[in-house]
Amino acid sequence: MDPDKKTNSIKLEWEALEHVYYKKTDDWYWIVGTVGVTTSILAFIFDNAILGLLLLIATATMLLHGARVPGVVKVELQERGVRVGTTFYPFAEMKAFSINEESEPAMLVLDTKAWLIPDVRIFIERVSTHDIRNFLLNHLDEKYHEPSISEGLIHYLGF
Repeated sequence: MDPDKKTNSIKLEWEALEHVYYKKTDDWYWIVGTVGVTTSILAFIFDNAILGLLLLIATATMLLHGARVPGVVKVELQERGVRVGTTFYPFAEMKAFSINEESEPAMLVLDTKAWLIPDVRIFIERVSTHDIRNFLLNHLDEKYHEPSISEGLIHYLGF
């Protein structure tokens, strides 16, 4: 048995998709591939092989990630933190939270202290946002999450 489950009683739990999935047309894949390969060829022409290889790897990664259909993860709000699938986020390593009820489905945003992953986004499905807010207010402050320019660009490009 998981040691966190002995000491952390589950207060709320639900299942949610890992991430938003935008259905992409064949044109999307052709455009991404063409731009990636073209910029990579230009890097090789200008004697920058490392950048060329990096661009090829980035293009392949974008194409693979774009085709990936999200899985379903189990979300648990516990006394010491939030578990999303197999990852545990302790409240001690979070700054605040916000709930975006305007998105479909509603989304919980956890503002963490981590440098590489500053925000954790979790879809809220089949659970009351009111119950989640009441539970989290006992552990964190609620602060409006201002979407960054990169978030807007990521959604615009269909990721």
